[in-house]
Amino acid sequence: MPLPVVWLVDLAIAIVYGLVIAFGVVRFRKGWGILVGGLIGCVLYLLNFVVISGLFPAWRGNEPSVLFTHIVFGLLAAGGYRGRSGGSEMLPWFSRFPHRKTPSDGPKCCRYTG
Repeated sequence: MPLPVVWLVDLAIAIVYGLVIAFGVVRFRKGWGILVGGLIGCVLYLLNFVVISGLFPAWRGNEPSVLFTHIVFGLLAAGGYRGRSGGSEMLPWFSRFPHRKTPSDGPKCCRYTG
């Protein structure tokens, strides 16, 4: 497979993984959300390992480093999501969950008017 195609496939998978992590951490505060993001990264590694091992056994390689990168990706994606204005502004459809505060719950000087 040509290298640019591999890059595009990897980018698409990373976007999907990022959305999965965002959906998983939206219910948690920042610290717990980041830890849950690392746990989700570990679960995504296991899913990835099962799929790749089944479809392409020759692609199995240095699995400890692959596990490490999945966990770090989960931690960073969750930290980026939870650190961005509480998180719900990035994915507006998450605001329908009743446990989430709306942007107008903050101080009057900082209310979201968009």
